[in-house]
Amino acid sequence: MRIPILSLALVSLLAAFPAAAEVSCPSQSMIGKLKAADPQAFRQLEQRSAEIKNNHGLLWKIEKEGLAPSWLLGTAHLRDPRVSKITPAVDEALTQVETLLVELEEIGTPQLIQQQLLMRPDLTMLATGTLDQVLPEARRPALQDALATRGLSVKMLARMRPWVIYFNLMSDRCETRLLNEGEIVLDHLLVNTAMQEGIFVAGLETPAEQFASIASLPDGPMLESLIQQFSSPHSGEEQTGALIELYEAQDTGMMIILNEIMGWDPVTARAFADKMITARNHRMAERAAGYLQEGGVMIAIGALHLPGDEGLIELIRKQGFVVTRVGS
Repeated sequence: MRIPILSLALVSLLAAFPAAAEVSCPSQSMIGKLKAADPQAFRQLEQRSAEIKNNHGLLWKIEKEGLAPSWLLGTAHLRDPRVSKITPAVDEALTQVETLLVELEEIGTPQLIQQQLLMRPDLTMLATGTLDQVLPEARRPALQDALATRGLSVKMLARMRPWVIYFNLMSDRCETRLLNEGEIVLDHLLVNTAMQEGIFVAGLETPAEQFASIASLPDGPMLESLIQQFSSPHSGEEQTGALIELYEAQDTGMMIILNEIMGWDPVTARAFADKMITARNHRMAERAAGYLQEGGVMIAIGALHLPGDEGLIELIRKQGFVVTRVGS
């Protein structure tokens, strides 16, 4: 499974590399193919999903006696119109809040995000050696072949950190088209709407913090994952389509499960989940706590941050709030 976009900071910076061949848009889901290829294996994935706490639902109401209600919304950091719209339920909730908390306050100003990244070359450039030296010598030809399919070479990217290459080359081509057409993600739309309505907007993270989380992923496994993705039977568009299908079904548990089966070894997969999801969950929950104690808040963050024992829903409950799902 291709890593879905887990950082709003990445949304403004993807698609900097040469695009591959044109594809048919919108993105189509690979879920049907997975079910047909191995129904039993897919049922096992569904069973694992069912064991995850709070595995369904995108909009949740947060309540505590004496406070105006607040809301928690899971978003998809994608420009596809199927997931980048404000639903009636979310629109109604917005009329009752005074504060909107998003991952990045700067989501509407990509130039500021770019500036923060430029100030941290240590996050994007290898400290020592070159890209081909990240992998054992026997694996270097496979990396060269993978890059060649996009008109790139190891020499061209010699000092670049693998995560930068991975997220650019694995970006969805339909999303790139929508970016070029000026479409925005739901998080950005919510910020625009809040500003128009006089709702205070604040970020729970900084772009530098998000980039640091991404850059903490180990270089070797990132390159291996890139190589594996180029031999995947499912295109990036099909994988993004699966994310959209599950988002529309509000099936955040299965989104977590598909995110885990990326072809990495278990240790690396756990490191990815710890750094990109769990650690950030705790950071955002801690920073949201003071706002929640005032009431009248909407928290809008990536949907993968909601479910699980250490998801935002459970972390907010541990702060003494009652959190209940809104809608079906």
